[in-house]
Amino acid sequence: MEDSGRPLLWRGDCVVEVVEPDQLLVLSEDRYRLFNGRAFAAAAPLLDGTRGLDEVCAVLADRVPLAESYFALGELGRSGLLSRNDPDGPAGAWCDAAGLDQAGLRATRVRVLAGRSEEAEAFEEALARSGVAIADGEADLSVVLVDDILDPRLEAINAARLADGRPWLVVKPAGRPGWVGPLFAPGDTACWACLAHRVREARQAETWIGRLRRGPAPTAPPSGTATTRDLCRQIAVAEVLSWIGGRRPGRLFGRILTVDAADLSTRLHEVVRRPQCKACGTPDLACGTLDLACGTPVPHPLARTAPGGEPTALWEPDGADLDRFVDEITGVVQRVEPGLESPNPLVHTAIAVHFFPMFKDDLKVLQRNLIGRGGGKGRTPAQARCGAIGEALERHAGIWQGDVEPVLRSSARRLGAAALHPSACLLFSDAQLEGRRAWNRALRSPHQVVTEPLDPDDEIDWTPARSLTHDEIRYLPAAYCWYGHPELARMICLADSNGCAAAGAPDRAVLAGLVELIERDAVAIWWYNRLSRPAVDLASFGDPYIDDLCRRYRDLGREIWAIDVGADLGVPVIVALSARTDRAAEDVIFGFGASLDAPRAVLRALTELNQSYGFVSATEAEGRTQYRAENAEMLDWLRSATRASQPYLVPDPALPPRRAADFPAPPWEDAGAAVRGLVARLGEAGLEAFLVDQTRPDIGLPVARVVVPGLRHMWRRLAPGRLYDVPVALGWLDAPRAEADLNPYSIFI
Repeated sequence: MEDSGRPLLWRGDCVVEVVEPDQLLVLSEDRYRLFNGRAFAAAAPLLDGTRGLDEVCAVLADRVPLAESYFALGELGRSGLLSRNDPDGPAGAWCDAAGLDQAGLRATRVRVLAGRSEEAEAFEEALARSGVAIADGEADLSVVLVDDILDPRLEAINAARLADGRPWLVVKPAGRPGWVGPLFAPGDTACWACLAHRVREARQAETWIGRLRRGPAPTAPPSGTATTRDLCRQIAVAEVLSWIGGRRPGRLFGRILTVDAADLSTRLHEVVRRPQCKACGTPDLACGTLDLACGTPVPHPLARTAPGGEPTALWEPDGADLDRFVDEITGVVQRVEPGLESPNPLVHTAIAVHFFPMFKDDLKVLQRNLIGRGGGKGRTPAQARCGAIGEALERHAGIWQGDVEPVLRSSARRLGAAALHPSACLLFSDAQLEGRRAWNRALRSPHQVVTEPLDPDDEIDWTPARSLTHDEIRYLPAAYCWYGHPELARMICLADSNGCAAAGAPDRAVLAGLVELIERDAVAIWWYNRLSRPAVDLASFGDPYIDDLCRRYRDLGREIWAIDVGADLGVPVIVALSARTDRAAEDVIFGFGASLDAPRAVLRALTELNQSYGFVSATEAEGRTQYRAENAEMLDWLRSATRASQPYLVPDPALPPRRAADFPAPPWEDAGAAVRGLVARLGEAGLEAFLVDQTRPDIGLPVARVVVPGLRHMWRRLAPGRLYDVPVALGWLDAPRAEADLNPYSIFI
């Protein structure tokens, strides 16, 4: 033992019983210990706090050898059964049970800050009853009681504690649920500003109301009961005692405990430290640097699908635990919910709710945000959930934060050849630009907005983009790259998710972005030219899931089929379609999929088709479809399009169906090699690929925005280029179609 003169005393929460002359049984609330040996039994009644180690051994000397006595008492001390606290002092037994040193209670000063004096007094009284020293001025630990975690006072308190390095505990006893924590420890945990950033993002409706009122965002008045306040107060006192007693880190170290007195439930919420936090971090770290010049040095094998086998989900080989990003208070994603209900048990979709900037203060836009913008689909609910979280993280990483993204203020004329003009990326035709005002006034889908031309002398923000083709820096308009950039209001360009991807490794993120761009380009070429393409023989893939899915759709009165729309870039691109067979309105739906591995492309198209099925899966009492369309264009299509009126939707009977064996295996073994190979193919087609890294350090998941000027978006972008040239080059058309002859329907998803 460290101090042989210190009085030895059983812990206050122990029951001590000598059951035999040489056996000792010690009980506490949560365990028991049995000690064998005459020294243990003989020493038990002497440990009453009046004798030290040497004195006890001296009393036992005539009955027990000295060595045995010292060993036995040392063993009792090592077992944690001897108290270091005053049994008659406040919380003595509790400190014993918790393994804490009560002496620190008297030496540590705690200050309580509250907006209401009665709250502070009640908390101080609870601390004092436990033996804690209350301070009026400087303190070793501050406890701050608030009704709202965004209380304006907390910013100044946070700054002061970051400056002096002293910890502080936040308690929100009002409300359902009440909050205890976090305990902020400067340098060791996230700070209040880190937490406030996430909380503000989660309060999208409150922020919208604040803008509507031209004032601060409102907060709901605190609810809860006296029981909630008492529970939170006592839990907070226990945390203070733990901290004073030397327990590091405590249960609430950088975490919030929510307490609901109605059902006695509690939950812990991890507060993530933001390395780019302006208060406690380094703002320059806001965007990462993907380790990808022309691939990464660490190869990440391509996922492949054997016939009949289930492809590995994008996230599984990366070992990413995406659920850690989901939390209604502290998460990037507030919650994940099932997608639209479907009578088909093989349809698995999910929606992730997360912050997204509103491009206009419209209630419908707010509603879309609150419903969720991150969509996922898969063969299983788990895959759908992972996909939804992954898409939400990708979208979140691309949100403009205001003063942390790398930008250059300049004009297109001054930048010269270094500027990537938005017209080369957006690909609106002259006719579209000339008629943009009338078109936008009559707009029936937010996807089809036609932007304003950029004046070459206009000063705007430009974001650096690295050429994957030539490994040099060029510049894209920031409003094209970042959701919510202020210059979106000027309508010179709009950011969308085309070419954006999140993955567990940089090369996989870039590869996914490239494949998506190639998919959208091929789909646009097929759709707007209304090209008849060959069928894909779904049965040839030997996948029980595909066979079962087709059977389930037939049972629902729907036919399902697929066509190959891959173009000149050597990537399988599949369109899966389905139509009703039992009524005049066919409710035609579709889904797209692309992958270097053809079976994965087919599965992606089918699972995206499953997402679309939610728009037509409900029926009214009379048996008619209850459409859940997202925009007027979609509704028009679902009500009017049929296979007869849109013959390009069905396979060309003159072309042999494509079987699984007809699709070549990808020539690359890893993602980095695939990126280099696709960049080379794009170069042969006269196209250059660019990368904007949107990885955020507080998330850590690599996020890439890949841009290939000249590749066509699947939305209505009708400028000259591949849309007209590729069908002729591949022999699908004898001559380019005129713009006026292109498909009058726009792709609406």
